Amino acid sequence: MGLGWQIYTKNDKLIAQHLGSITGFKSLLITYPETKRAIIILANAKNVPRWQIAEVINAIIDNEEYALPSSEQGKYKAYILLSCAALLFILVWLIPKITRRKNP
Repeated sequence: MGLGWQIYTKNDKLIAQHLGSITGFKSLLITYPETKRAIIILANAKNVPRWQIAEVINAIIDNEEYALPSSEQGKYKAYILLSCAALLFILVWLIPKITRRKNP
């Protein structure tokens, strides 16, 4: 996968990303090495605004203001809420179950 990464600078931030798609599915793995942050977006829809979702998630994490495009604001909100719900599910439910140790 080393050759499949796109590396560039945006707003003075180094970004490394890899995206993928196949009929009906889209994905984006975007990393910010300087802040040790990564965002993974997996969707089973063909018109998912992957980069816009990543930008909004970054703004939320950095406690910055963000704006959703007005023409499809409702659809973007649904995608972002679903992404945040999936992240919350992983953090609250799944990770403790994976890391739980069995007592002898």
